[in-house]
Amino acid sequence: MFGEKAKRAVPSDRFEEVEFTTGNFGTHYIVKDKKTGALYYANRISGGGGGITPLLDSSGKPIIEQVE
Repeated sequence: MFGEKAKRAVPSDRFEEVEFTTGNFGTHYIVKDKKTGALYYANRISGGGGGITPLLDSSGKPIIEQVE
């Protein structure tokens, strides 16, 4: 639906793409660290640039999902 994963911004065995959307200003990802379970928001802006930041709960702690 969105193309091959090899062409996306998350080409790593350690990180797993949880969610992927495209919008007017670029591509948005929710990424899970398979080693720690931490979730991150990452984006790639059309025309260059992007970033990554951990997702935090209401108390400011990182959101961690269970690792299989």
